[in-house]
Amino acid sequence: MSTYRLTKVWLPVGIVAVAMVLRLWAIDRLPPGLYTDEAADGIDALRVLDGVHPIFFTGNQGREPLSIYLQAVAIWLVGPIPLALRLPAVALGILTVAATYATFRGLFGRRVGLLGAFLLATSFWHLDLSRLGFRTASMPLFATLAVFWLWHGIRSGRLRDFALAGLFLAVDMYTYIPARLIPAILGLWFLGVLIGRWIRRDSSSKGAEWQQLLLGGAVAFICFLISVFPLADYFWLHPADFWQRLNAAGNLQMAASAPSGFVEAAQGLFWTGDPNPRQDLPGLPLIAMPLSALGVIGLAVSVRRRDAPAVLIIIWCLAMLAPAALSFEPAHGLRLAGELPFILAFPALGLDWLLGLPSASARRAGIVIVTAVLTFVAIATPWDYFVEWGRNPATFEAFQFDALDALRLIAAVPAGHTIFASTYDYEGQSIPLSFDPTAAARSRAFDGRLNFVYPSNTSNGVYYVYPRSLMPESYSPMAERLAPIATVSDPFGVVDGQLFILRDTSQIPQPRRPANAIIASTVHLVGSDVTPVVQPGGHVHFVLWWNILRPPPASAWASGGVAPGGVANWEFFAHLVTRDGHKLITDNYNHGFPLRQWRTGDHVISWFDLSVPNNAPAGVADVDAGILDHQTGQRLPLTDPSGHPAGDELIVGPVRIDRPRVVPPPAHPLDDLFGQSIHLLGYDLVATSPGHLNVRLHWQTTSPISKDYTVFVHLLDTTGHLIAQDDHQPGAGAFPTSTWNVGETILDPHQIELPSTSARPARVEIGVYLLSTGQRLPVYTANGARLGDVVTFAVNHGTF
Repeated sequence: MSTYRLTKVWLPVGIVAVAMVLRLWAIDRLPPGLYTDEAADGIDALRVLDGVHPIFFTGNQGREPLSIYLQAVAIWLVGPIPLALRLPAVALGILTVAATYATFRGLFGRRVGLLGAFLLATSFWHLDLSRLGFRTASMPLFATLAVFWLWHGIRSGRLRDFALAGLFLAVDMYTYIPARLIPAILGLWFLGVLIGRWIRRDSSSKGAEWQQLLLGGAVAFICFLISVFPLADYFWLHPADFWQRLNAAGNLQMAASAPSGFVEAAQGLFWTGDPNPRQDLPGLPLIAMPLSALGVIGLAVSVRRRDAPAVLIIIWCLAMLAPAALSFEPAHGLRLAGELPFILAFPALGLDWLLGLPSASARRAGIVIVTAVLTFVAIATPWDYFVEWGRNPATFEAFQFDALDALRLIAAVPAGHTIFASTYDYEGQSIPLSFDPTAAARSRAFDGRLNFVYPSNTSNGVYYVYPRSLMPESYSPMAERLAPIATVSDPFGVVDGQLFILRDTSQIPQPRRPANAIIASTVHLVGSDVTPVVQPGGHVHFVLWWNILRPPPASAWASGGVAPGGVANWEFFAHLVTRDGHKLITDNYNHGFPLRQWRTGDHVISWFDLSVPNNAPAGVADVDAGILDHQTGQRLPLTDPSGHPAGDELIVGPVRIDRPRVVPPPAHPLDDLFGQSIHLLGYDLVATSPGHLNVRLHWQTTSPISKDYTVFVHLLDTTGHLIAQDDHQPGAGAFPTSTWNVGETILDPHQIELPSTSARPARVEIGVYLLSTGQRLPVYTANGARLGDVVTFAVNHGTF
């Protein structure tokens, strides 16, 4: 076999084959589970198959369409399963390896093309992106193809090449947000090439070549404009959608924070990696460390070359740090994906330099180093991905494996019984239930963290499947009525989900505050429960009891009727408002029972967690509840049972927002000062129940406090060993130190569970520290003597 045939045909084919094996191996099992962002894209892909064809998907903070349309094709081919959502990324990742070979070969020569393609094929970072159901994997492919054809056009002068460059550059705008930088990068670089050619022209033929290049650039630009026009026109008409995800990701941070963001982004590439286990093995650099060292050599080679391809990759890699550097997560592997594949050109150039050393002995040493590096990445990446990452519990947690795995419990329920599955919701569609057709055919979905549903017929028994992450909240009124009968565990033995049966179906529980109002002839509000007293910084738990009178009308859907493509418009709301001026204090929304799951006769209990701000005024408030129609922006009207108008909200109250103003003096007075202004006035020791000790601290401040400190209470035995403790902000978080008023006395209870061992507490230690740093405040006596950083007092055993 000739060397030419080996390097031109078989090595590129072999590298693509390696990429294919790595990206297809165990793709039905790894990544595990189905993350909600992947599933959200899949829901929109299902809507595409139902005839909804937007140029931009506004849900989930806005997403470009290309990947979602490819997922729709995959679902059409293999069905609505998680695999279908990831197959497009697999195909795009494999094609990107092939495109990298072609592009690097054109820019730097065949050997760099082979090396760069192999590094991309065996990159943990790109391997991970190529197996996720995210749109990110599509961006590097079309960016690479745009560069390939643009460089071909520059070298050949053929207008067809320029046209293809403009086309692929436009397609890239339909992939992922960082692609929006690429037209500017390529435009500036091409302008530099034009200027350079103009300066170097020295004959009429060179002038004609420059004019052809200028014409080619114009053709590329026109093709780009024509191809990107549908998306650009949409953004022109809906500018808020252009900025929505940028704002959510924090890409508009103040310029002052940008330098540190770029440093952190670079550290993520070469040292720390992405801490998010969905996108990286935590602690593993996105660029393998041996390649980073070789990249320094490659960078030096690029600087020395100073030709157009070298300038391009330097500018490219610097600019594509920005999407991550200007966000709240500077080392984010998805936002840094615009670096691929061009950042790998530097280590590829470094390896190529080693192979081209002038002396025979140096070249032999270079071959050994190159062989060792390529062998290392070829072995390390599969091990890191399929063993270290693929068998890491954090990976399963990151992909919400429990939500999908728990659905296996549905098979344990005999046929003919009613089954409810606790799931996530995306615009009225249940995930991941929508991607388990067998489970979806046998169950109805609701979010068990927010709702509980009694079906109209409970005679055959009612079953509920709860994943670990979607169990009902502790204040759910239904927790005691569910009897566990089966569990399912993940590969590490952790319970992923539980199957419950409704313990008592004879009587539906009743609310403590009856109501009788009807919303849109569809929902009958029958009552509510509400927390009667709340302190600033606390929570109002509001529970709404309602029945379904009939299926939701067509107006409840954004795209006509209850067709599968319809997006739910209706959402329950609960607002906590003052009685004085009806000012909003806080609000919460509940969309955890998708409209398409509603059945006539269902009895539903929905709860809302209203977090009261620390600066909420003391006084009397009400909860105003109802249904908001997102299509119109209006609340749905209420009527009484006789059909008379009753406003647009159910008013429930009163709720008293209160700070205790009268605090009894401490049983054990003290006068110790933490830091400059936090006084410990004393303490009480109360045995609240067997096995528990309640330490109540009395605090006061003499000046405003700008930081929120944490208080710890340690119980020590006679030998000084810690046997129990309680750490939290004062008042169990209800009284952060930054909210204290000067002279106000704060009662701060710490209920500590005593260990079951024979050890009994002999002393109590009190301290104050800043959670972010762990730094404790120093303690002083009333006369200014330093006591260290804790206050200690003895425990009277007669207290227990």
